[in-house]
Amino acid sequence: MTGNSSFTGGTNIGAGTSLIAGSNNALGSGLINSSGTAASPANFSTTSGITMPALSIVGGTTAILSDISTAGAQSYSGNLIIGTSGTGTT
Repeated sequence: MTGNSSFTGGTNIGAGTSLIAGSNNALGSGLINSSGTAASPANFSTTSGITMPALSIVGGTTAILSDISTAGAQSYSGNLIIGTSGTGTT
């Protein structure tokens, strides 16, 4: 996702799918709802140089596949997997 979004609802990431934030305000201000499992996590990453306002991921297992920078708080209520991004390990 890219661009400046004013969306305030939640964004869903399904098991085995990926969400990549391509700009600072791409996701608006809602929560990210993960329905990932240990066997098939939901994947989240940002492109290089992105600083999101804040980040909150709730729900199932989520794999973080890049460095995540925020100006505000980051919160995670499900299981996290810190994984490889293809260029190294974060």
